[in-house]
Amino acid sequence: MKTKILALLLCAVMLCTLSGCASSPVVMEYGDEEVTVNMYRYWLSTYKGSFMNVYTDMRDTDAFWDSELFEGTTAEEYLTGAVIDNVKRTLVCASLFDSRGLKMSESDLKNIDDYIETLITERADGSRKSFNQMLSVYGINIDMLRKIYTMEDKTSLLFENLYGKDGELALTEEAYEKYCQENYVRIRHIYVNDAYVYETDEKGYYKYDSSGRLQTRDLTADEKAEKAKKIADIEAALAKGEKFDDVYKKYSEDLYYENGYYICATTNFVSDVVVAAMNLEVGKSARVDSDYGTHFILRMEMDEKPYKDTENADFFENFETDAKNAAFYDYLEELLPAVTIDEEALKEYSIRDAVPNYSI
Repeated sequence: MKTKILALLLCAVMLCTLSGCASSPVVMEYGDEEVTVNMYRYWLSTYKGSFMNVYTDMRDTDAFWDSELFEGTTAEEYLTGAVIDNVKRTLVCASLFDSRGLKMSESDLKNIDDYIETLITERADGSRKSFNQMLSVYGINIDMLRKIYTMEDKTSLLFENLYGKDGELALTEEAYEKYCQENYVRIRHIYVNDAYVYETDEKGYYKYDSSGRLQTRDLTADEKAEKAKKIADIEAALAKGEKFDDVYKKYSEDLYYENGYYICATTNFVSDVVVAAMNLEVGKSARVDSDYGTHFILRMEMDEKPYKDTENADFFENFETDAKNAAFYDYLEELLPAVTIDEEALKEYSIRDAVPNYSI
């Protein structure tokens, strides 16, 4: 599901010669690795394409780029900064990979070359000249693309070396539990769908549109009145001090998870509910009105190691990877201040002006 940025997060083309743009200025350095202007421009384009795919409220317009995402920070400033931070991490990882004496296998290197050859074949009918012309829109050529892919692969390989099985910084069970308790909340969810009704055919089967999504319709006046009464009954029961679980069992249209919902900031659920849940104190409840209906949530005590319970599996599908990524992020964060940056050179390029790259 696409996410809204607010629910959470053409510069003149420098045409490269086919031999390699060797004079591209360096804008970042760390250890023996460096990022050039052209590489940075490629990453601006690539992250822009990724953001455009992910964030439903992102538009490639001056109005969007000038809009304020956070107090005093425009969309252009925030997302350009996000790209810079990610490029810095890639740079640090590539340098650490080499300084730790790690080596890419022949298979790793061949996979990169094979993938590039596939791109040349599929995008440019096998013409390296035509493919270089395509890449020039993003400021790079084939040799630079290979360098970029190599740096990105080194990042993944370093991650596995540090946090994979038997890795130097592999997380302990205590670390996983700490991550869970610090980043997740558990809620009971009373839900009344007073926003829409799923349409059915004459046989009572749900109807789907051409995109495979369930079709909906507005509620009738009688249906709205029925839903309003149910919501009023819920509020009255809670106000009288009835146990939240009892009200849940009696009225909720969501009875799928007996253990409750385990939610973190990135959980793919109703964003208004996620935000409210993350800000509730244990034992406190709240009403949330969203585009999907009316929700009453109670923050519950966390169970110990809930990610181990198969009944909670839907909420912890990527838990171990997320915990490792968070640890990796913190590890790199301490190293980023040592990256040397040409701030003036970076100011010449912005995500606003980059050509979105969706597939290279």
